[in-house]
Amino acid sequence: MAQVSVIGLGAMGSTLAMVLAESGHQVTAWNRSPLSAARAETLGRAGVSHAATPAAAIAAGPLALMCVLDYAAADSILDGPGVREALVGRTLVQLTNGSEDEVRRQLELVQGLGGRMLCGGIVGYPRHIGRPDTAILYAGSEAAFAEHKDTLAALAGEQRFLGEDPAVQNATYAASFGFYFCALMGFLENAALAASRGVAPADFAATMPAMTALLLDHMADATRRIAAGDYEGDQATVDVHLVGARWRARAFAENGLQSLMSDGYAAYCQQAHDVGEGDQDIAAIYKRIVAPPEP
Repeated sequence: MAQVSVIGLGAMGSTLAMVLAESGHQVTAWNRSPLSAARAETLGRAGVSHAATPAAAIAAGPLALMCVLDYAAADSILDGPGVREALVGRTLVQLTNGSEDEVRRQLELVQGLGGRMLCGGIVGYPRHIGRPDTAILYAGSEAAFAEHKDTLAALAGEQRFLGEDPAVQNATYAASFGFYFCALMGFLENAALAASRGVAPADFAATMPAMTALLLDHMADATRRIAAGDYEGDQATVDVHLVGARWRARAFAENGLQSLMSDGYAAYCQQAHDVGEGDQDIAAIYKRIVAPPEP
């Protein structure tokens, strides 16, 4: 059993606190604004104690997790009375999303105060906390991660320490969610297209496991091609994809639907075609992304 503090009790922070408490840890929490009666009752039933100040919450134990709206909010909390003094000798796990510069600056601040910091990126939503297939990506103090990883394991079955440089963690996390949101928007966009032809969203979603398996296979193939510089169009060329992109664009237009994701895909195919790469594999679009055409 460990003593853990949680700073920030929004949807994610409350879930972090409850899962830690339900895992047998002693949890002390603080939130900037008063909690709703329902949330306060839920946390109380889970055994979460409330501190009067963030400094008091952090001082309650060796490990503190912070999950607030943004780094501006996180900075204002760290600037509060007694907070910097409370961080001396303790570990702050910062689970707030921020830019690389924001993360690096706060990491240096905490280290300068005599504390240790892990910046973490939660790959999921509150409903995923505590699941064995949920991942959290960490960077910062390797010693802190080694000391507290057993406690943090209650939050996610898949913990990944990506090194002491926060740039790697920040880029991996940001790019991972960039991929996720593109995939999600692609699903929503094409669910609308299918619905315009009478296909219920649930029926469309039922075909997605097979498409996801195909996507994972193609990602592995594209990764190999990028590493090897092998863009031979032996499976389906850019031009083949461009033909398909054009008829899908017509289908969206004919049904009065937006198609921003599909239009972007078609634009990339057109760029590759225009520079003479139409006979190459679709993975050749990677080259157009890293070397965009002249404006």
